Amino acid sequence: MFQIFGTVAPPPGAAAYGGSVFGGFVPFLNNILRLIFVVGGLFAFFNLILGGFGFLSAGGDAKAIEKAWGKIWQSLVGLILIVGSFVLAAIFGYLLFGNATTILNPKLYGPTNTSSGWYQGCMTFCQSLPAAGSSNCTDWCNACANDPACIAKF
Repeated sequence: MFQIFGTVAPPPGAAAYGGSVFGGFVPFLNNILRLIFVVGGLFAFFNLILGGFGFLSAGGDAKAIEKAWGKIWQSLVGLILIVGSFVLAAIFGYLLFGNATTILNPKLYGPTNTSSGWYQGCMTFCQSLPAAGSSNCTDWCNACANDPACIAKF
């Protein structure tokens, strides 16, 4: 194939953050969306509290009661939109990936190193097992450390 601009390759070390070109981008976007959902939920919660306080302190004033009910209603609509977006994310995750939690619970990538990190954790866990299960667990950790497909799961 004729290339005008040449080959674009990921920078060195990018494979440690997911093994693909978009390995780090998708988890980044998922984390940003989660942050937006949390901030939106907290904002709606505080608006509910302020609306309730406004309702209690209205003292029979029709305009103050109407304003407080408006704030409460808008907060509830905001919460419904946030919950609805989670439902839509689950539906799209199921339709696109065959698993409803794919978008909602992304796998977060980070650098891996078989001499430490997950391998050390695996070996420490194996050593805490009774002697009968410890050798099988150690064999599994060693086999996984030599298999790129297994390492990619962690």
